[in-house]
Amino acid sequence: MNAAIQHRYGPPSVLTVADVPTPEPGTGEVRVQVLACAVTHGDRRLRAADYPSFTRLVGR
Repeated sequence: MNAAIQHRYGPPSVLTVADVPTPEPGTGEVRVQVLACAVTHGDRRLRAADYPSFTRLVGR
């Protein structure tokens, strides 16, 4: 199974694709095949450790 791996924060170049063992489902679990997934603005912010240190309240 291929996985995007991140070992540190930084630009997109910190991501690598690696072949990792396919996990086996446990009792009462299933494994589904993922054909595609989205990468959002929030994912980018987490990868870069680019998030505000406080919560902004709209209208205040």
